[in-house]
Amino acid sequence: NPLTGIANRREVDLRIARMPRSATYSLLAVDIDKLKSVNDTYGHQAGDELIRVVADALKRAVRRGDVAARIGGDEFCVIIADADGQRAKVVANRILADLGARAIDGQQPRISVGIATFASGRDPAARRAAADLALYQAKHAGGNRVAYAPVLGVPRGAAAEPEESPGGRVPSGSGLAPARERNVRV
Repeated sequence: NPLTGIANRREVDLRIARMPRSATYSLLAVDIDKLKSVNDTYGHQAGDELIRVVADALKRAVRRGDVAARIGGDEFCVIIADADGQRAKVVANRILADLGARAIDGQQPRISVGIATFASGRDPAARRAAADLALYQAKHAGGNRVAYAPVLGVPRGAAAEPEESPGGRVPSGSGLAPARERNVRV
């Protein structure tokens, strides 16, 4: 992607197509919260800077062999190879923490993240749909947080994957750092 220096949708599609159906990878769907508002309030240069800052945070959070990509205007995707849900959560929380330490025009960047793992669907299309669904759940819950796709074969409400409770707090005993609520409007 020329603006960000990271991969694009085509690279994500090629990487996923080359993976065996049994590959254990996690998929993060990432969306910048309220990018349109940033563009309208501060101008498109500030919006472009926000896109670059998010891309840089994604690059810093992944390992060699993983893929961070911009797949649309304010949409990103991260493929974390050989990763279970716990590793994906660590990466997602690292991205949120990284962005929490940055500011653009005095405003903190905000993103929503949806995570899907091998347990969310072996078929690549199912895993992508699960990550997108989790992303929309994170946005619907107020944004600037991580949400997890359901695990196949586990009844809704069962504790197969730790999920955030209202207010962005992760249940105690889960071993996960919560995605912090930030009272910054962007």
